[in-house]
Amino acid sequence: DIAALARRSGDPAAGKVIFQKFCFACHKAGGVGIDFGPGLSEIGSKLPKSELYVAIVKPNAGVSFDYEGWTVHTKQGGVFAGTVSENDDGLTIRMIGGISQELKKSDVAKREKMKASLMPEGLHLAMSEKNLVDLVEFLVNLKKK
Repeated sequence: DIAALARRSGDPAAGKVIFQKFCFACHKAGGVGIDFGPGLSEIGSKLPKSELYVAIVKPNAGVSFDYEGWTVHTKQGGVFAGTVSENDDGLTIRMIGGISQELKKSDVAKREKMKASLMPEGLHLAMSEKNLVDLVEFLVNLKKK
């Protein structure tokens, strides 16, 4: 029940520890983490608690612009998944963990837009409800200075 969760208060210091355990491999917040997914350093100024819960519990409900996932197949048989940027000659695929792979367009056999978010569905199930509340309390306190 997202509305009930949003009414709860958590411990932002404990939430930072949860962020460092579950979120830092893809998100950066306050100088901590990897710049792969949307930056969270000012997320508390952008989203209320209820929307933070939705973003975590139902990541497929909405994918931020420029963070759509792609699967890229190469002519050599390689498969890469991540966000894609391109220029005239090639593609750069940014993968989970911040790893990038550059490919020439001529080496790409096909690319497909993913139907789901790169953020895994059900990630919140790997933590306790208290941990989730603490995490959101940490995030909601990350505000524009």
